[in-house]
Amino acid sequence: MFALRQGSVIDAHSHVDKYGEGLARALAQIREYSILTVAVSMDVESFYETRRISESESFLLPSLGIHPWEALRFAEKLSDLDALLMSTQLIGEIGLDRFFVEDAEYYPAQEKVFSYFLDAAEDQGKVVNIHSKGAEAEVLEHLRIRSLPGIIIHWYSGPLDLVGDFLDLGALFTVGVEVLRSSHIQDLVRVIPADQLLTETDNPGGWQWMKGEMGYPELLNEVETAVARVRRLERDRLSGQVRENMSVLLSRGGLTLPEWNHRPSDDELEGIVP
Repeated sequence: MFALRQGSVIDAHSHVDKYGEGLARALAQIREYSILTVAVSMDVESFYETRRISESESFLLPSLGIHPWEALRFAEKLSDLDALLMSTQLIGEIGLDRFFVEDAEYYPAQEKVFSYFLDAAEDQGKVVNIHSKGAEAEVLEHLRIRSLPGIIIHWYSGPLDLVGDFLDLGALFTVGVEVLRSSHIQDLVRVIPADQLLTETDNPGGWQWMKGEMGYPELLNEVETAVARVRRLERDRLSGQVRENMSVLLSRGGLTLPEWNHRPSDDELEGIVP
């Protein structure tokens, strides 16, 4: 497999707290290749674990979110999260789900939680990382009535005719491992403007969903290669554009990229299983 280049890759959506025994291997890859990783969370417990892992990892950006699958647990105690919302630099994973969650009884809780987090992001000037599976039109309406500094639409697989509306709001779209097999995702890659494109893995679960095995950060090699091929670009050019896109996006939320040229020493990597 073609080697990942140091500083070449952005993972705009990953669940590092879900690695379990595979965490050391994942962190070793992130360190070795300087992979800037937006480490999203599913709930409060997930955020605490993600933040703990991120304390010693300069390329992890921990993000607080309540995933729509977990919304019912938090819908009636959202004010309890205010201090955590103030403490986080990024917000996500948040959103709506009408595809995996088929029972409409859960939708009001999703709406309530999503609205609360979007309001906080608007008030605090923070970038949001959004799940929209099967609820793309509803998510769009929520975004239209707010002024947000930065929007990441994670793993969009909805109608292409809504893409332009999201783009008009300044949203950036992540492309992940499904680009390797889906013509619909490849069509999406073709229509996203160069300056509104990001890459992701949704590790470790994205690859598990597709292939039945845990996904690791090095999968971004395959994602970048596939996206570059679809866009008919040299991979170096794609990598540079994605890095610039992330830098601009984070700056809107008052953040800057870490030092890209740091390569960990042997002492730093000692004890970490590659």
